[in-house]
Amino acid sequence: MPSMSERMIHVTKYIIIGILIFGSPTLAIAQTMNDAAQAFERREYSKALQILSGFAEAGNIEAQYNVGVFYRDGVGTEKDIEKAILWFKKAADQGSADASNNLGLIYLSNTDVAQDLNLARQYFEKAVADGSNEAKTSLAKIYIEALGTPQGYEKAQKLLQEAFEAGDAIAAYNIGYMYLSGKGYQQSYKLASEWFTKAAKEGYVTAQLELGNLYAKGQGVEQSHGEAAKWYREAAEQGLAEAQIRLAEMYRDGTGVPEAPQNARYWYAKAADQGSPVAQYSLGQMYYKGDNVPRDYAFAAKMFQAAAEAGIPDAKSDLGLMYLEGNHFGKDTAKAHTLFQEAANSGYAAAQHNLGYMYQNGIGVDQNNETAVRWYQQSADQGYPASLLNLAILLKDGNGVGQDIPKAVSYLNAAADQDVVQAHFLLGQLYLGGSGVPADPTSAFRHMKRSAELGFPTGQLFLGSYYIDGKGTEKDIGRGIMWVVIASQQGMKEAKPHANKLLNQLAPESRSQIVKYARTCAKQGFKNC
Repeated sequence: MPSMSERMIHVTKYIIIGILIFGSPTLAIAQTMNDAAQAFERREYSKALQILSGFAEAGNIEAQYNVGVFYRDGVGTEKDIEKAILWFKKAADQGSADASNNLGLIYLSNTDVAQDLNLARQYFEKAVADGSNEAKTSLAKIYIEALGTPQGYEKAQKLLQEAFEAGDAIAAYNIGYMYLSGKGYQQSYKLASEWFTKAAKEGYVTAQLELGNLYAKGQGVEQSHGEAAKWYREAAEQGLAEAQIRLAEMYRDGTGVPEAPQNARYWYAKAADQGSPVAQYSLGQMYYKGDNVPRDYAFAAKMFQAAAEAGIPDAKSDLGLMYLEGNHFGKDTAKAHTLFQEAANSGYAAAQHNLGYMYQNGIGVDQNNETAVRWYQQSADQGYPASLLNLAILLKDGNGVGQDIPKAVSYLNAAADQDVVQAHFLLGQLYLGGSGVPADPTSAFRHMKRSAELGFPTGQLFLGSYYIDGKGTEKDIGRGIMWVVIASQQGMKEAKPHANKLLNQLAPESRSQIVKYARTCAKQGFKNC
C-alpha cells in the first residue's frame, strides 16, 4: 500500500488547487474569496488566512476547510493541529468530504496526534458517504491492514474497484499490492503487474517503482532490465529516492542501460540530497575510491558520516577504515575500533573482519589471536572471503586456536569458491604435500593454476615448477619455464634468478620464443596460456 505520507502529499496538492476554485452564493463573497486566492498566489499567506478566517467564522464550508489546511501545514501561521482538527470538523459537519478525508488521515498517521484507527475509519467512511473517491483508498487500507479479516478484504476490494473506475490511479496500485502480497486475493505476480501497469501509466510513482522491481526480477512479466530501467527512470524523475537509487545501480553496473558512472553519480546524488542513507553511502564510496570521479576523502567522509548517523553499518565500517588508515581524518585507531564494533554488533561481516584484523595484528588493541578468531569466525560464518582466508591460516598454523588442518582446508575451499587467490595458492601447496589432508596432486595443480591465472606471481612461480616436475599434470618443461618467466616479468625478485637460469639452458631461438609466449600470456590476462 502507498505510505500515508504519500497520501498526505496528494491531499495537499489538491487543497492548494482548491483555494483557487472557491465558489460561493453571492458575487461579493466570490470576489472576496478570490482576494484570498490571489493573496495565496502572491505568497501573502497570513493575509490569505485572515480573509479566509472571516468567512470560516461565518460558516463558509470551503473557508473552514482551507483554514484547517493552513493550520495543519503551518501556512501563514504557526502549525496547530488542534485548530486544524477544529476547522476540518466544522467543514465535515457541513458535508465536506475532503475535510472528513483529512480528519481520517490525521487520526491514521499524523505524528502530532495519537493514532486512533476507529476514528480514522469513521471519518473515511463519512468522506466516502459524502462523495470522496479518494477516501475509498484510505479506507481500504484500514480494512486491509488494520482489520485484516476476510470481511475487511472484501470491503477493501469493493472500495478500490470503485475508486479505480472513478479514475483513481492509487486504487489501481493498491489492488496490485493486494495481489502482490496475497492480502485479500490469491497471490499473483502476473495480476499485480497488470494493476501496477495501470497505475504506473497514470504517473503513480510507487507503482512505477514496483513495476520496475517486477521487470528486474522477472516476476509476473518476462524479465527485462531495459523495462525495469524505464520505469525506475519514470519514478526517479518524479523524485522518488528509492527509484533514483535503483537507476543509479543500473548505470553503475551497466544493467538494462549502458554503463555510465557519471549517470550513476547523478542519481545517487539526487537521492542523497533527499537524505537517503543508502544513497549517501553509495555516493561516499564513489568518492572514496575515486570511481570515475575525482577522489575526495572529505566529501566521502561527509557522506559516510551522514549514513552512519542513520544507522547504516556499511558506512560505519568504511568510516572506521578512514580513521584506521588516516584518510581525511588523523589516524585514530580508537575511533576506528569503536565504529567497527558498532557495525560488527549489527552483524556486518566486513566490520567483524576488520575487528579480527586489529586483534590479530595488535592495532590499537592488545594483540589477541583468540579474540581475532572469534570475530573472524562470525564474519566467516556469513561467507566473508577475507575472514575465511585469515581464519583458515590461523587454524592451519595453530595460532589462537588448536591446529586443525582439515577445518582450515574446508575454509580455504570456501574462500577459493569465491576466487580468493591466496586460498587457491595455499590449497595448491596443502594438497600436493598431503600435510594434514590426503595428498591430491590433481587438485593441487588445479588450485595452483587458478592462482597463477588470477595474476598471483608466487602462484605463477610454483605453477612453473609443477609443470617442470610433472606435479599433478603431465610434465611440460617449456610451459613451466614460461610461467617462471611470467612471475619474473611481474617483478617477483625470487623468480628472476630461476627464470634466468632456466632460460640460459635453452637455445637462443627457444629462449626468445618462451619470452614472447610469456608476454602474450600476460597481455591476455594469464588465460589460456
